[in-house]
Amino acid sequence: MTVIQMSQRELSRLRIMVELEDGRLTVAAAATLMGIGQRRVFRLRHAVATAGPAGLASRKRGRPSTSPIFGHGFVPFRGSGINQSGSTGTSSRAPDL
Repeated sequence: MTVIQMSQRELSRLRIMVELEDGRLTVAAAATLMGIGQRRVFRLRHAVATAGPAGLASRKRGRPSTSPIFGHGFVPFRGSGINQSGSTGTSSRAPDL
């Protein structure tokens, strides 16, 4: 038996998908309840049909972040576009066309 770690949102999506498969909900109603589009419901339906409940679980869970801010330390933002006087250096008048 495999244990699947799921978030509350994933569990609620699973309950809605079960009701959808039982015929108690339409695709439009399921999309509204989950706050997603109907096309995404069809994709989730296919994921559940092929992989079972694990198809709804995030595959990114447990992996390190690839973000430079969250995964590898803070990287200072350089070149913010504001000089020391506080202006952005752009002209206040419209360009000549």
